[in-house]
This record gives sequence, structure tokens and C-alpha cells, in this order.
Amino acid sequence: MGRMPEDRVLLDLLEEGYSQRAIAEMYGVTPQAVSYRKVRLVGSQRRELGATSRRVFEAIVAYKRAHDGNSPTIRGLSECVGRAYSVIYHHLQALERGGLIRLEGGTARQICVVGGRWEWDEDSAG
Repeated sequence: MGRMPEDRVLLDLLEEGYSQRAIAEMYGVTPQAVSYRKVRLVGSQRRELGATSRRVFEAIVAYKRAHDGNSPTIRGLSECVGRAYSVIYHHLQALERGGLIRLEGGTARQICVVGGRWEWDEDSAG
């Protein structure tokens, strides 16, 4: 039995138009294995944001603009969005999986906005 290609290689082959059967033959695996991996990979790519995730992301960006790029706390996001701490944490993880933010050090004060673009608020810049 062969070995599946790395995730990025598989996505590239699919984007180039290779069929699941062709990829399976190239790597000596079953078409079902390719199909399963494709579903897992495509399902984990950025999805449309839900209303709460969008509000959390917008709150992060607004806070960073108003506070010289510093990140809000989870509790602060919780108060801003009006959701429980655990709900905010769940949405932060979803935003990270979606490629919009990166959580560094596991704390809310270390949120890097990596998906999309945000700029400083010129009015609040000294």
C-alpha cells in the first residue's frame, strides 16, 4: 500500500483538476482514502463566518485599532460581544482554525490578526 501525499500537495493536485481516482493511482492508495482526506481538508478550510465569530473578529480589530495594536482579554471580548467567556474562547479557536487570527502563547493578549487587513485609526494615533 502506498502513502498519502502531504495535505498541501493533495490540495494543489485537486485544484489543478486531478480526480480523486487519479491521485489514488499516483500514490498507490484507495480512492476512498483520498476522498476522506479531501473532505477533512476542505472542511477545515476557511468557512463563512457565523454572526458571533464575525462580531468577535470585529471586536478584536476595533480594540487593536483603539489601543495601539494591543490585544483585548477574553473577558473584555466577552463583555463587548455579550457572550460567555467559554463561548468567546470557542470562537477564538474557530477564528484561528479559519486563518483569521493566530493565538500566541495561548492568551487573549497575544492575538495576531493574520487573515484580512486592518489599519491604525488615524484619529486615535497621537
